Amino acid sequence: MNYLDYPTFFEGIARAFALEPDFYEYFIRQGFDPNEWPNCRAKEIAVQFHTTAQNKSVSHAMLYFGSKVESFQESNLLRTPETLITAFNEFKMFGLYTDLGRAILSAPLRANEVLAAFKNSNSSGVIVKNLKEEIAQHIENEFRTDRSLEKIRRLQDWPILSSSIGGFNPGRVMLVVAGTGVGKTTLSINLILSAIKDLSVLFINMEMSFQDIFDRISLSGAGLTSYQWRNPNQIISEKASDFISSIYNKNDFLITNGRALTLEQISNEIYRKKESHNIGMVFVDYDQKIRTKYAGEEWQTVQKAIEELEEVAKATETCIIILAQGDDNNLPKASKRSMQSAATVLAFYQEGKDFVLEAKKNRFGPRGAKIHLECDFERFQIKELGPYIPKPQTAKDLYG
Repeated sequence: MNYLDYPTFFEGIARAFALEPDFYEYFIRQGFDPNEWPNCRAKEIAVQFHTTAQNKSVSHAMLYFGSKVESFQESNLLRTPETLITAFNEFKMFGLYTDLGRAILSAPLRANEVLAAFKNSNSSGVIVKNLKEEIAQHIENEFRTDRSLEKIRRLQDWPILSSSIGGFNPGRVMLVVAGTGVGKTTLSINLILSAIKDLSVLFINMEMSFQDIFDRISLSGAGLTSYQWRNPNQIISEKASDFISSIYNKNDFLITNGRALTLEQISNEIYRKKESHNIGMVFVDYDQKIRTKYAGEEWQTVQKAIEELEEVAKATETCIIILAQGDDNNLPKASKRSMQSAATVLAFYQEGKDFVLEAKKNRFGPRGAKIHLECDFERFQIKELGPYIPKPQTAKDLYG
């Protein structure tokens, strides 16, 4: 096998970076730096990809560099089982680091021997610390930290919810779960109308036309019923005018056009609107509408989408809230595993005659916390009333 064909080999590596995020994660994160590659056509792209991925995110780098590697060869080095790239894939679980790359590049004809030795060795990319040597300094540093500097991003009209979940802080992904027709979109609109008092919001709307979503926002913001909306008079027109005036005094509320989008399109819009409008919050309506390139069952693709959006949230310093269809237990219907990447999972459901928002998962607050909601679906308005306290059941409730 001729391992000296390094230009084609590195083109294959760069192509894999832009098309297979898992390959990049294993190959680069352990320290095999593209800056140390020999000069070839692929080096410049690989270095730019690596820099972008480190500064922003892998998904961001894939969006911007995927098209630039389309002309790169996939070559037999990427297809023949006994080639160097296949060997890299076989041994990536052991951690690929700079010393291994240098050894292979300096003696490519001995690559199989180098890799065989590496398979039976420990990865120097693993960092191990001794608790006895580190714990004293760690506790001292923690005690010195001024907790008063930790800020919670609150929504003005939702103080109880904001406190219960530790804030709508940047870099977090949240799930809002509800059954079909319960009112996920209406809840989102009310949260957004509160949020834009302090920051700009992007609403990835994959369900409704502009006409329908603008109608619903107008009804909610102006406090009008559908009948009043269709039969306006002077008072109703004044309420609508007041709402218009209030919108001009708030931050941007950006809305997409109701079509299902790919994960890459959603990520791209978040990056772009972060740069152009400095958005601080994103709503995605809803999880099963997100199209991905990943093959597999629905729960796998949804889980992968949530994981990718968590990375986007961290890279853009936004809070991303994803709406999800719920099952009979008020958990995500498409993928229970999608809850793993979420900082908070809120279930919106009806308990008797009461509407409740419950924290099914709450990384920054108490799990199981329940908030009592006032829902006026004629006006598409939802407000928090306070902590939810179930009413004592009467004989009529028990026996009818």
